[in-house]
Amino acid sequence: LTALKVSKDLRANVSLDGRTERQAIYYENKKLALFSYRSAGGIQNDRILMLDFNQPNARVSWSTKEQPNCLFLRKDTLRIKRPFYGAEDGFVYEMDRQDRDVAGVAYRGEFQTPHMDLGFADPGLAGRKKLFDRLAVTFEETGNWNLSVDVFIDGNFVETIAFPLTKGEYLNNLFLNTDEVIGPRNQTVEKPLHGSGRRISFRCYNSGLRQNFKISALTVGFRVAGDDQGAQTNT
Repeated sequence: LTALKVSKDLRANVSLDGRTERQAIYYENKKLALFSYRSAGGIQNDRILMLDFNQPNARVSWSTKEQPNCLFLRKDTLRIKRPFYGAEDGFVYEMDRQDRDVAGVAYRGEFQTPHMDLGFADPGLAGRKKLFDRLAVTFEETGNWNLSVDVFIDGNFVETIAFPLTKGEYLNNLFLNTDEVIGPRNQTVEKPLHGSGRRISFRCYNSGLRQNFKISALTVGFRVAGDDQGAQTNT
């Protein structure tokens, strides 16, 4: 975790109590390592640290749904070991599902990017003020609904932008004798951004029942303050 530069955040946000109750599993099918922790003020395991090893540099994310007291793997009908957790409410939950549906009730799907100064794209951008012009979301169509994106500049909330996650090519929009059936492919929708600052972060979420989303890229268009030349970078 030190190599991934998240050890400081880990120490600040988890409790040292209950270390003997922490658990870990490895989801081989999707190359995910999962570790249960308590939040800083928690009395039970209430979050899961996930390490994604599908890229050369592992990606880190947190899951804070329910209270995962125990983690385990169970083979499905294809004999693939899938991750489950037992929660404080007494129920067992399957983690890798295609929908966000618990007994007919949706739960929020959400992720947030780091607060970026975009120095990873060009070291000369670190610490410089930017004029943010636009945000493009690249996605695979999953249905006719929106993704909400909260924009934070220098740690302050600026605006919420709704991105439609379809261009009309999903199956429910198929017209017989007119349209051609195509497989899933990436689409991009672009919206204007408003604001300036040194760092920017995006919180993307959706709370609709079975309204899943698959986001592959966020692309930010910006200008360096005092420079008329525009630029963009992927996050």
